[in-house]
Amino acid sequence: MLSKFKEQLAQQVGATTGKKFLIAVSGGMDSTVLAHLCRKAKLDFAICHVNYKLRDEASDLDENFVSQLAQELGVEAHIKQAALSEFEGNIQSEARRIRYDLFSQLIASHGYDHVMTAHHRNDVAETFLFNVGRGTGVEGLMSIPSINGQIIRPLLRFNKAEITRYAKAKSIGFREDSSNTTDKYARNFLRHQVVPKLMEQNPHFLQGLQKSIDYLQGVDHFAKVGMSMIIQNSLVKDERSRMVYDASMFAQNEHPQTLAYHWLHPYGFSTGQIFNYFGTSNWVNGAKLQSDHWELTYDRSTFILAKIKRRTSKIIFDPKTIQKIRFNNFEFSFSFVDKFDLEQTDKYVAYFDADKIKDLCIRQWENGDRFQPVGMKGRSKKVKKFFSDAKFALDQKADTAFLVAGDEIMWIVGHRRDIRFVVSEGLGLYLKVEVKKVYIP
Repeated sequence: MLSKFKEQLAQQVGATTGKKFLIAVSGGMDSTVLAHLCRKAKLDFAICHVNYKLRDEASDLDENFVSQLAQELGVEAHIKQAALSEFEGNIQSEARRIRYDLFSQLIASHGYDHVMTAHHRNDVAETFLFNVGRGTGVEGLMSIPSINGQIIRPLLRFNKAEITRYAKAKSIGFREDSSNTTDKYARNFLRHQVVPKLMEQNPHFLQGLQKSIDYLQGVDHFAKVGMSMIIQNSLVKDERSRMVYDASMFAQNEHPQTLAYHWLHPYGFSTGQIFNYFGTSNWVNGAKLQSDHWELTYDRSTFILAKIKRRTSKIIFDPKTIQKIRFNNFEFSFSFVDKFDLEQTDKYVAYFDADKIKDLCIRQWENGDRFQPVGMKGRSKKVKKFFSDAKFALDQKADTAFLVAGDEIMWIVGHRRDIRFVVSEGLGLYLKVEVKKVYIP
């Protein structure tokens, strides 16, 4: 087993000389055997253990066992205690978060090159079958990866029987977790009842399953390449944190939910959200989907994927005392001048009669807004209609700034002024407003 272990490790990390390893050890048979194999292979390693305080005295005995194991092997032990007995959420998810946070902290503070966990071939089978029942995608069916960043799993080519034989042959002691003996947990039922029956019917079940997973990994790779090309070819506009896509890539695709999952899951959208949203192609304008940091909007045959901005809705100020104001993705500069440039054509510069200006307001669009745009001979127009005629996307409406005096819109910034506030030559003093667009990360 030692020589096979070394071969597997070499495939994963290459030469081990000069590399430092961290071994996650629970105290059970698998991780204890892994630690002993690392000692036999003469690796430079330490072990780590988290005591979650879930099994009262038994958890403390596990911790003591790991500490004694470290002394026996002559390596450092990193022990963390995290009381989860009173935790009300998903304990398994929280325990995993704590465990992986510890890995990251120890890698940063001690310079470990790789973290080893003791998952083996039976774990692969259990995870595969468990995920089949949950209805996961291809990634779930690919089960447990051999390499995941700095985390490696050198026992994945061994089955439980091989590990058990090695532990007995070498008289390796370990801790038994009583929770592993009951079949009330789904994984334990698969471990004790399902996988043994499958192996009884087909002694090569585990090897065959691994071959199937290897095949799935290859298919998944090329599927992702193809889906990425479809998505990239549908990209209409890319503005850092705002991307516009042609929606026909989903309406004309036989598997829109699979394509959407590949596209949106990296942005934090959940599987349920994606599959519900893309279960139809009859989207209405404004149909939205939100993750923690991104928002997807359907707007006139396009999808707009934009980073969620924490917008300010309104600022009231006196331009005589304020020279600069930041409003969402705009920076306003105010100055008083005695003449204005008749030749200037910058749509982000405007002049107003200083004598008519008191308090001003910069705000977002409000329902019911009307103004008298230049070019309409004083006729009033709803801002909503102006947006529609100018073909504003839904998210662009929220990003548009309005300069307002009292209840009257002076300027839809960068787009149109109200004719009542247009100035001519001969005034004594002008308010000059200059606006610069700034990027919100």
